[in-house]
Amino acid sequence: MGILASIAIAEQVDVTRRQSRVERTLAEWSGILQARVDTTGGLVAGASAHYSRLRHDAAGVTDEDLQQFLATSGAQQRHGQLTQGLMYVARVDRDLLSQYVARRRLSLPTFEVADGPYRVYPTVLWAESGGTGRHGERLDADPERATILADVRERQEVLMTPPLADDDGPTLEIFGPVVSATGTHIGWVGTSVRLADLIATTGELPGGLAITDNGIPVFGEPPADSDDLVHGRTSLDLLGRRWQVTLTDGHFGLDVPTLLAGLSLAVMAALLIGVGQRTRRRLASSVVTVTESRDRYASYLDAIVQNLDVGIIACDADGNVVVSNDTSADMFGVSTAEAAKEEWNAARGPDGLPIALQGTPLARVMAGEFVHRQHHAQPGTSSVWSFSGQPISVHEDRVGGVIAIHDVTEMVAAETRMTRLAMHDHLTGLANRRRLGIELDTALDEQRAGGAPATVLFMDLDRFKAVNDTAGHHRGDRMLVDVARALTRASHDGDVVARVGGDEFVLLCRHCPDAAAAHQLATTASEVVRPIVATEDLLLVGAGISIGVVMPQETDSVDDVLRFADLAMYEAKRTEGTAVRVYETGLGTRAAERYDLERRLREALRTDALTVAFQPIVEAGDRRITGAEALVRWHDGDRTIPPDEFIPLAEQTGLVVDIDLFVLDRVCAALAMPGSPNRIGVNFSAGTLALPDLVERIDAVLTRHGVPADRLCVELTETTLIGVSAVTDAMLHTLFDRGVHLALDDFGTGYASLNYLRRFPVTRIKIDRSFVDDVLASPEDAAIVQGTVLLAERLSIQTVAEGVETVAQAEALTAFGCDHLQGYLLGRPMPLEDLLRVTSGYVRT
Repeated sequence: MGILASIAIAEQVDVTRRQSRVERTLAEWSGILQARVDTTGGLVAGASAHYSRLRHDAAGVTDEDLQQFLATSGAQQRHGQLTQGLMYVARVDRDLLSQYVARRRLSLPTFEVADGPYRVYPTVLWAESGGTGRHGERLDADPERATILADVRERQEVLMTPPLADDDGPTLEIFGPVVSATGTHIGWVGTSVRLADLIATTGELPGGLAITDNGIPVFGEPPADSDDLVHGRTSLDLLGRRWQVTLTDGHFGLDVPTLLAGLSLAVMAALLIGVGQRTRRRLASSVVTVTESRDRYASYLDAIVQNLDVGIIACDADGNVVVSNDTSADMFGVSTAEAAKEEWNAARGPDGLPIALQGTPLARVMAGEFVHRQHHAQPGTSSVWSFSGQPISVHEDRVGGVIAIHDVTEMVAAETRMTRLAMHDHLTGLANRRRLGIELDTALDEQRAGGAPATVLFMDLDRFKAVNDTAGHHRGDRMLVDVARALTRASHDGDVVARVGGDEFVLLCRHCPDAAAAHQLATTASEVVRPIVATEDLLLVGAGISIGVVMPQETDSVDDVLRFADLAMYEAKRTEGTAVRVYETGLGTRAAERYDLERRLREALRTDALTVAFQPIVEAGDRRITGAEALVRWHDGDRTIPPDEFIPLAEQTGLVVDIDLFVLDRVCAALAMPGSPNRIGVNFSAGTLALPDLVERIDAVLTRHGVPADRLCVELTETTLIGVSAVTDAMLHTLFDRGVHLALDDFGTGYASLNYLRRFPVTRIKIDRSFVDDVLASPEDAAIVQGTVLLAERLSIQTVAEGVETVAQAEALTAFGCDHLQGYLLGRPMPLEDLLRVTSGYVRT
C-alpha cells in the first residue's frame, strides 16, 4: 500500500506540473495569435476608414495608392511577411461593367471581369498592392466569402473569413467596409493571410496544438474526449470567428524519473513503518508533500512573473512591495526586481505606500478599487502606460493588492496614426473628404443658427495626369504638396483646406459675406496656385486651374453642397486655362443632360450606331484623289449629334478610346476594299496613345484585314502630344519603323510644333484651316503657310492644307507648293461606298 500511495502522489504531482505547463503555454501562444490577428484587423480597419468617404471613380484607387497607405501606416514593417498586401473590392454594377473594364484596361490591358448572375456583385476591380493576379476575380463565387462580405456590409465592421481553399494552402481573408460620403456602401478593402504564415509568426509551435473554427478543424487534430488527458482549452474571438485552441500533453502516467522517485518515496515509507512511528511519519510525510508542492508552485509563479513583458507589482496589507519583476523595475529605471523592492520599500508616503509608485493607481487598488486598462501619459516623457489592478482578499479579508503595467506607447502611436489617416490626406497632410464632411456639416449648422455664411471652393488641377506622365510621379507629388501649402497660407483662421481626390482640393471658409467676396477668394486662390502649375519645367504640359464656387444658402445638405461645387468646377473646366465659375441654378440640369448624352453614347457604341465618313484628300497639282481622313459620325434617332458635342464628352469619360479603336477597324476594312484610296488617316486621342499595347492592337487589326502598314496614317494633334510619356514616344517610333505614317494635325495652333517635328518621325503636316481661311486676305497667314511649306520641303515632309473651300484658295496653296489639299471644295465627308466610287477619278475645280 505504501508503494501504491507514493506512486499515486508522484503521479498527481507530475500531472499538476504538466497541466500547469500546458495552461501557461496555451495562454502565451493564444495571446500572441490574438495579437497578430487583431493587429492585421487594425490595418484593414485603418484602410477602411481611410478609403471611406473619398471620391471614387473607376480609376480612383491604384496599386501605388494602396502601397503608399501601407508605407504611411507602418504596416509594411509589421505585416510584410504576413499579409499579401491590400486589395480594393468594388460593388460592380453590371450596367456599368464595360465602362469600368475600359478604364482599368488603360493601365492593365488584360483586365477582365467575369460576368455574374446578379445585377451587383463584389469584384477585385481596381487594385491590389501584392500584384495583379486577382484583378477581376469575383469574390462572391465562394459562398463562405460571400457570406462574410454580406456581413461586413450589413454590420459595417471588420470581419474575417474561415480558412478558404487556395493553391498555397488554407488562406484567411479579412475585409472592412468602404462607404461613401452619404453612408452608402460602395465596396470593401481587405487583405489575405495564409493560415500557415499566421501560425508561423507566433514562434515555435507547441506539440499537441489543435485549432477549430466554429467547431470545424483548421489546424492539427483535436483530441478525443477522455478523462485521462493532460490538456488545456481556450476560446478566441478573432474578428467575428470563434476559434477554439486545444493543447494536449498526453495521457496520465509517470515517466521513468518520476516513477523512480515514487519508488524511493515508498521505500522510505516502508523503513519508517518498520521503526514503528506510523502516525508521526504520516504527519511528517504530509508536511513534506505540502511544502514541496507549495515551493514548486511558488517557483512556477515566480518564473511566470519574471518572464512577462508586463510590469507586475504586488503589496501586502501594510504597503510593503512583496512581488515585482524585472520588467517593472526596468520601467522605473531600477536594475533588478530585488533592488526595486528595496528602494521602493525604503521610501514611504503618508499613506504607507512607496513614494516611487504614487504615479500608479496602487493606492486606489489598496483601497478596494478595481482598475482595468487605464492609460496614463508619463510626465516628462513620450511614454504611455496602461494600468490594470485589483485588491487581493483571503476569506473576505483584504491582504494586499496587485497592479500590472503595460507600456502601450507604440500601440497608442499607431492608433494616433490610424486616426490621422482616417481624417487626413497621407501625402499633403490636409483634411480628407471625411474630415471635410464633418467640418462642412458643422459650418452649415452654424449658418442655420445665424452664424457666418459658409463658402466652398472646389479646385481642380487641369492636365495633372500629363504632369505625372511627363515629369514623373515624384514631380506630380511635389506639385500637390506645394499647392496644399499655398492654399493653407492663403486661408484664414477657421478655414478648412482639404484634398478630396487625386488633383482636387476644397477650401471651406466662413468669412465671405456675398458672391462677390467668394469670387474674389477664388481669384486669390488661383493666383497663389498658378505659379506652381506654370513653372518652366511644366510650361509645355499646359496645366491649368478650374475652380467651382458655391455659397450653400439654399441647401443644408453636405452632399448637395459638394455636388454643386463639383458641377461649378466642371463648368469652369470647359474654359481653357484658369477659370472660376460660381454655381447657379441650372447647372444641375445641364449635368443631367450630359449624363444622358453619355448614356446614349455608350449605347451607340454597344449597338454599332456610330458610323465612319471619309473626306477625300487630293493631289494639289492634278486634283487626283490619293487619300482620305476618317471622321466618326453619330446618328441618334432622327438627329445627328455634332462631333464637337460628343467627342469632348467621350474624352472626359474615357469612351474616346473605344471610339478610336472602332474607327481604326473600319478604316482597315475600307483599305481592304478594291478601289480604296492609297492611304487613309485615323485620328487618335491622348487616351488611345496611352494604351501600352497600342502597337500590338494596330498590328492585329492590319493583319485581320490583310492591309499593309504603309497604307495607314495615324493623325495626331499637337494638343494630344502634349505631355506624352517616353513610352508613348518609343511607341510612335515603333509604328513608324513598321511602316505606319504619322501626320501632325492642326499644325501651327499648338505649343511646340517645331519641337514635335524634331522629336517624332512625322511624314505629313496638315496646315490648320485657321491659316487657310485668310490666306488670300492676310499677308501674315500667307507668309506662315509659305514658311511651313518651305520648312516641310527641307525636312522631306509632305504638306496638306485643310479647310479649302474656294478655287482661289486652292490655286494659291498650289502656287505656294502645298502637296495635298483637303476641304469642302474637293469633297465633303461621305460614306465608304461613295468614296470608292469617286476614288479613281479626279476632282474638277
